[in-house]
Amino acid sequence: MDTITHGIAGALIGKASFGGDDLVAFRPMSRARVATWAAMLGAIFPDSDILRDIFSHNPLLIMTWHRSVTHSLVCMPLFAVALAALTRWVTRALKWEAPSFAMLTLIYAVGILSHILLDLATSFGTMIWSPLEWSRPAWDLLFIVDFTFSALLLGPQLLAWVYHKPENLKNRASITWSLLALATVGVTAIAQNVGAPISVAGKPRDGITCAVCDVESCGIGGVMRVRGADTLCASRGARAGEEICRRVSVASGVVGSAAAAAIVVALGWTDQHAARCV
Repeated sequence: MDTITHGIAGALIGKASFGGDDLVAFRPMSRARVATWAAMLGAIFPDSDILRDIFSHNPLLIMTWHRSVTHSLVCMPLFAVALAALTRWVTRALKWEAPSFAMLTLIYAVGILSHILLDLATSFGTMIWSPLEWSRPAWDLLFIVDFTFSALLLGPQLLAWVYHKPENLKNRASITWSLLALATVGVTAIAQNVGAPISVAGKPRDGITCAVCDVESCGIGGVMRVRGADTLCASRGARAGEEICRRVSVASGVVGSAAAAAIVVALGWTDQHAARCV
């Protein structure tokens, strides 16, 4: 799973399970915000092993080293204790309120565990028993970059931000709608640029048929091979078919995102009006 999704999952865990607050707020640092930051940092910490690639010229290092010791259930308690100790030292130096050392250890452990479980759900394989064993178990349930899954983790946090207080609810809902609409276009463009398997479907038009992208992961290294073509074209060639598929994907994504955000706006206005009536 990509690191951004891990961070979103960690923030959600911090807020839902440890009484965390928003990561960024125009308020002094509080115990609740430290808890959310700890959960988020714990959730992205295992991917710190990619930093070794910066100092290595071995192109195969990502296959032999990535998702090994830092993704290990065996080493997880040690990393949680070390990160908790570092956090306590930083918060004392900056005179911030922070959870206890034991609570921080638990938060970091849960954050790291969430990362390990999400990576297990992909096809790359995760060495969860390293350094005792170097096998790569993989459940192969999710693609490494899954925008739908990322949105499911981000959605509750956006809704909580929109509805956390009645004042300016309509403005927050409108901002959310605008950002979601723009994000849909941007994410679709990025996904198609990197070859992520976004499903697109379209009716035959002028002899052109758009097919769902069929991608099979080869496991180690995250190398993919595509079964069939992304676009089957009967008359006008691949470029025309890809362009129609791109437009269908962007349009459907924008419509879906705008519809969901419109519901948020409508509910926000309704709740705000009801509050005024009361």
